[in-house]
This record gives sequence, structure tokens and C-alpha cells, in this order.
Amino acid sequence: MHFNRRALKVKNSQKVVGQRREELVGRAVTSAAVRLQGEPHRPPPLRWLPLHRAQLHAGDLLFSAEVLQVGTNEDVAVETWSTREGVVVPIPVEIRPRIITYKLEAVFWGVRRLRRVQLLPVSRPRVALQVAGRRLCSAVIPDTAANPNFPNPRMVFTLELPEQEEYLPPLQVEVHDCRSFGREVLAGVHALHSLADFVVPPPPYLTDKQLSEIQQGLEKGHGAEEPPAIAVKREIRKTMTAVRHLDSEDVPTTPEPKKDEPERKKKGRLGIGLVWRRKHAAPTIAEEEIEAPDWWTKYYASLPQAERDRKLSLAGHVGAEATEPVEKLELYPCELEKLSQFSGLQDWLRCFSLHKGKRAGSGRSPVVGHVKAALCLYPSPFPERPAVRLLSRHENNAPVRVCVRCYCVRATELHPRDPTGLSDPYVEMRVGGQVAGSRDDYVPQQIEPVFGRLLQLECVLPRDWQLSVRVMDWDRTTRDDLIGETRIDLEQRLLSDHRAHCGLPPDERRELKEHLRCRKGYNAWRDAERPTQILEGLCRRQGLRLPEYLADDTLSVAGATYSLPLTDQSAAERRSSEWREQLALEALRAWRPRLVAEHVERRPLLHAAFPGLAQGFLHLWLDLFPLPSAAALWVPEQKPQSTDVHYRSLNGEAMFNWRFVFPLCYLPGERRLLVQHRSGPMLGRSTRRTAPPRLHLQVWDSDHFSPDDFLGAVTLNLWQLPVGAPSAKQCSLAMLERGAPTVNLFRARRAHGWWPFRTREENEYKIAGKVELVLEVLTSLEAEARPAGKGRQEPDALEKPK
Repeated sequence: MHFNRRALKVKNSQKVVGQRREELVGRAVTSAAVRLQGEPHRPPPLRWLPLHRAQLHAGDLLFSAEVLQVGTNEDVAVETWSTREGVVVPIPVEIRPRIITYKLEAVFWGVRRLRRVQLLPVSRPRVALQVAGRRLCSAVIPDTAANPNFPNPRMVFTLELPEQEEYLPPLQVEVHDCRSFGREVLAGVHALHSLADFVVPPPPYLTDKQLSEIQQGLEKGHGAEEPPAIAVKREIRKTMTAVRHLDSEDVPTTPEPKKDEPERKKKGRLGIGLVWRRKHAAPTIAEEEIEAPDWWTKYYASLPQAERDRKLSLAGHVGAEATEPVEKLELYPCELEKLSQFSGLQDWLRCFSLHKGKRAGSGRSPVVGHVKAALCLYPSPFPERPAVRLLSRHENNAPVRVCVRCYCVRATELHPRDPTGLSDPYVEMRVGGQVAGSRDDYVPQQIEPVFGRLLQLECVLPRDWQLSVRVMDWDRTTRDDLIGETRIDLEQRLLSDHRAHCGLPPDERRELKEHLRCRKGYNAWRDAERPTQILEGLCRRQGLRLPEYLADDTLSVAGATYSLPLTDQSAAERRSSEWREQLALEALRAWRPRLVAEHVERRPLLHAAFPGLAQGFLHLWLDLFPLPSAAALWVPEQKPQSTDVHYRSLNGEAMFNWRFVFPLCYLPGERRLLVQHRSGPMLGRSTRRTAPPRLHLQVWDSDHFSPDDFLGAVTLNLWQLPVGAPSAKQCSLAMLERGAPTVNLFRARRAHGWWPFRTREENEYKIAGKVELVLEVLTSLEAEARPAGKGRQEPDALEKPK
């Protein structure tokens, strides 16, 4: 018998690190195909064979094997190759995978929480993709402390890969730290089983003329037909599973509290209009009076039948009866990230966990950090044409300031921390070194407390990308104990196509205008944007035409038409802006991929001392609101700053080593600065004006008994900054003339060189000296990460020159 085996590659095999000797990766047991006498010869197809080491999965082997009988199968010709390792049997042509050209579009977003390597922090990381024997590298992050995102996130690569998706090779994501002398140190590795999860249909290529026509149609809202590429992109973004609802039967609302029930003080509870205010005592309500429904009424109406019992109500807080049907919330039994209809909030940007070392160790977590990236693989029949930008929706990964609001409703099934079998729990929120929540607001002697708290903080993404909500146990004499905590990725919620940073009102067939008109009450509109603004933003983000409000009081968007039930409203009211908001809200509820609705999610509380065991559950929801950038703000008019005096200069040279710090508000569209101006010292009001971004430098001769003598000056336009000379000898007045090379400092961010001082004598400019400067422009977020004092003061103090 002749055993013919063919092995193509080992897939997802574990890497042996730190040992030079050969080590067993894995083994597998399989059966080979047997050809009987008289049957035509057909090579068995290639298939993935799982490898195991002990009880662990060690990889996969693309394998094919057959048994041939020697002498009877003389018609079967076995091709062999002679190599240094011995005789090799190649893959037959019949089963050999067909190789075609692919385009791999990658968006390297950033790295998060990288562990130290060789006792040094990872400050200049680079991501490398190992696929099909090629190494594809990203740009280097200059400084992870200032900004952990990549400066140039989007890259496109051309690969030669098998046409069959089941034969696509694995992908290995590596993160290296670029250190001095060209050294690269491995920080972590993430292995993907196959590239098949990132394959999308090949989109048609669009010429520049077609793209300009589509853009003009988007600006006008009509005129440009939807190209086929848009339809393909929309199909890609559809979710794979149906929407899961928590249906509950319609039952009467919660009854009124009994008259003999004692009154209790409720601090900071959910009040009317989602305003979490202090409520000292429940008001006395006559039997004939009916209290208006509040948020708790809506919450109780959404609970299952068993939880609507008065004994399980929120610490005695009972909603009022309502004569009309009450809207309901979406109650999710788990975290929002684990719901299949929302794709784990990783529909566009995925978070890969980095590992290093072997699985068997000292018990330390093998996760050494995270890398965020988006991948898209599609066949490219025309390799010479530019790739279609499928992942160009979030090209700006600059830091952004976000307002975080966490609404903590209640906790259930808490693990007791007191000897009495109960706890005194309270909640606190941590993000970016900030803490919100007070231990004075604890709930005494409860394991299923009702919090009704609003915790609010401001943070900077991506620096403060992870939010931690903790439930603590209050103790009078000892340190408070941690019951459990839950962590939330804020960046994934803000960038997801499901718009998870603020939920939409539930889908109920009733008066939609109630959400928009209501400034207070349990149906108040919480989002910072109106429905029409949200809908237009989604259309621009997905490359669709802007919504069209037709003459028959309908809305056309994304190939669908939406209308509202006819009422007794007049035609003028149906054409008003409020009617358009209702139409836009109806379209948002039917949008695909499905948008996150107003909800309450149930998140498990975990503790490091009990890994994998939930210490209770916290019911909450989260709202994120991006704050305006620094360019939309304004600063007071700047006061002049001066250096110290360099005494006894005999040759005209002086050494300062001095730092000037000016806060600026730059408008890129106008190329001007926005400042606050006061006309006089007695005027209480101030006005805002714009000014050109010019830096005025003057040099003076200090005198003790007489006025200081003016020596020279230079004015530098930061938008058209003359390129500095590399040395003092090459510095001349020609640098300030028209036609001299310039650079935009707001784009270059840093400039170093020599610039001339000049003075005017007899209607002619003459050189009065030369100055060496280092000019640097930082955003407000970068300045917070790298603080610097004025002059030679802390932080980042400068040395006094000799």
C-alpha cells in the first residue's frame, strides 16, 4: 500500500517563544480516502483538520490524504518534488485552490491599555498584519500618552488569496513597540481563524465624475440616482438576526399606595421628565385625583407580570394609575454588547485582544492590551484601479470630548457583604481618573436596592475609552467594600452604526409629537439632535441621498416611503417642521441596521476575587453626548508676555530658554482666531471678534534709569509662516519677502529655525538681529496630556541657560 498525504499549511498554530529546540504544536487523528480497484482516480478535496495538544485546541491543518494500492493503480501518476528536506508531493491541480487578487482595506484606529514590555511602557506602537506570507505594517503612533490613535488610520493592500472562502488563510495581528536604534519589541499578538468574516461582495468602481455628481445630488437632496455601490454597502450593514423584543401583556397600571403606608424620603430619585431631583416626601393625593404618569410608570409597565407585584416594586415607589396606554421601554436581560441584533456593537470597529506567552502560566491574565481596527476584504478584478473606500465613514479619529450620563435604576441579587446577610450599597462611576457618586447616598440594609441616580462626567475619547460603574458597600468604621463592577466601552457605543449612544423612543402608534414637544415629563426628548438631523447624518454616513419630504406629506429616504396616520390636522400643520420631525422619527424606527431604542440593560457585576461569577446585576442605561470642539469656543484677548533680561551682553548674543504659552481658538475655515474683546474697562459686556493668526515678536534693550530702547521686531503669520533658516548665517530679510516659501503651522504642528528681526530706517528695512524659535501648536486635549508652564516654571520646567 502507498499512503499519499498532502499538507498545505498549518493554521492558527501556537508560537513557541523563548526555546530553540523543536516542540510539539499539536496532533490529530483522521482517516484517509481509499480508492477501490476499477474506480476513477479523484483526489480527495482539501479540508481543515483540527490540531489538539492535550485538551487545548492548537490550530488547524489544511490536509488531504488517500490510500493507493501499489501495482493495481499503475495509471495513477504521483508527482514528486525533490527538496533539501526530502521528497515532497505537491497539491494536485484538481484540488489546488484558485488564486485571485483581493483588496484588503484596513483602518488602524488605535491601541488601548498596552501592558509594559521589558519594564518599559509601550509609547510608539505599530500594528503589523501577517497574512499569506506577507507583512503589512501601519504607521507609528508618535506618543500614546498624548493620543493612542494612529495618525494615518486608513490603508489599502493588494493580496493574492484563494478564491474559495473556506481556504482563506488566517490573519495574525501583531503590535510592536518601536524603540531606539531601530529596535522593535513584540507587545502582543491576536490570531484570527480566517479572513472569511471580513469578505464582502466586490463593489463597482465609480469614476471621479460619478462621485462628483452623487455629491452634488447629496447637497441638493435630489437629482442623483443611487449607484449600485450604495446598495451593496447597505446590504453589508444589515444585521443577521431578527429583533428580539421583551413582550409583556397589557395589564392595569400599578395601583396607588395604601393610605397607611409610611412615607419615605427618596433622595435623587427618577422624577418627572427624567430630571433626577430630590424628592422629600410623597404628596397627599385625594381619592378622586389622578397623578400624571411618570418614568416609573413606564418602567413598571415594561416589566414582566411577575415583577409587577407591589412587593417587588422599587423600594415602595409605586407609579400612578393612567387612563391612557403608557409607553414601554425595551428591557434587555443582558448587556447591550451581547445582543445579536446589535452585532455586539462591533459592526464597524472591532476590538481585538492581544495575548503574549503561553496559556499555562502563573495565573496572570494573558491579555496584554487591545487594538481597534476595521477590516474589509473584497475581490479586485481590476488591480490597477483605486480601491473603493468602504471604510471611509470615520476617517477623523482625533480626540473628542464627551459628556457621559449614567442612569442607575436599581440592582438585583447582590452578594451580601455584611455579617447580617445584607448590604448598604451605593453606586459610583469612574472614568479617566474622575469619580462621580457619593457614599452618603447609600441604601441601608438592602440586597435589591433602588438607586434612581444620575451620574454625570466629562471625558476625552480615546484617552478615557472605558467606563467603570461600581456598586460599593457602605461601612461606618472600616473601608467600603467593593461588591462588583461593570465596564463599558464608550468608544464602541459612539462609533457603532446602531447609534447606541442615545436611544430612540419606543415604537408605539400614538402621537409622535409628544416626544418632541415635551420638554418635561417622562416622554421628554433627551437627544441633542432632532430626528431630522439624525436622519440626515445617517444618510451622509452611509452615502445615501438626503431625505425628501414630498408634497403628499410623505418622506422618501433609502428607497422607502414613510407616512403618518391621517388626523384632523390642517394641511399647513402637516407641512410644518414639527410634522417633518414626526416623519423622520418614523423613518428612524424602521432604519436598517436597527437603531438602539430607549432601554434599560441588565449588566452583571464582577469582582476580581471571584472571576466569572456574577456578584449581582445592575440595571442602567447610558447616554453619550459629544461636546463642541475647541474651535467653536472663544478665549479672552491675549496679554503680551516677555522673557527675563540677559545682562552684560558684549557681543550682541543672548540666551533665554524661555517658553511662551498662548491659548488660541483657531477657525480653519476662516483661517482666523476667535477672541473676546472689551471696548473699555468700565463696560460690563464683551464682544467676540476674529483676528488674523499673527505672532508679534519684539526685542528691547533694558535700561535702569531711562526708557528701554527698541531694537527690532518681526511679525509671523502662523497660517503662512516663513520657513525658518537652519542656521543663523542663512537667516536674512529675504525670508520675509513675498514669494518666499511658507508653511501652515496649524497643519505642520511644529516649526524650528531662525527668523530675522528688522527695523525701519530711512524708509527701508534693515536687519536688526536674529532669533531662534521653536513654534508648536497643540489641541486643547493634547495640551492637557502634555502640560507645560510659562517661562521656566513647572510642569515641564526648562533649565536656566549659563
